Amino acid sequence: MIRLDSPNAKKIFRAAGYTDRINGFCRKYILESYSVRKDTFQKMKSECLAFSEFSKIQFEERKDAIQILINELIIEIENLEAMNEITQEGHCKFCNSPLKTYDTLVSDKILRFITVCPNCPEKIRHLLNKLDWATGAVFI
Repeated sequence: MIRLDSPNAKKIFRAAGYTDRINGFCRKYILESYSVRKDTFQKMKSECLAFSEFSKIQFEERKDAIQILINELIIEIENLEAMNEITQEGHCKFCNSPLKTYDTLVSDKILRFITVCPNCPEKIRHLLNKLDWATGAVFI
């Protein structure tokens, strides 16, 4: 757990914000049509570029390792961006895998249920997990 009075807390929380936003886009694009999804992928790449610039300044000692992961993330997003599959109702609008909905047990209506695709964003989630370790955000 990160102590709020730690000198690194602010940059670690900001790094977590980048990975959380990209992860949130993964829950979004699985429900979007091809034309709308292209905009979401652009937003994901913009977050990656902003994260890269932030990391160069805030995580200088690990900036090369972080940059490699961000580059891999952008490549994966571009790979996904090029795909346009025909999908069934109730399946991921991207890869046609059955979607899974989880009850978060949060009382807020918006945050109560989260729908995810267990297939296509898996590589992105894996890279985001590595970025969380590289920046210390995993300890939040």
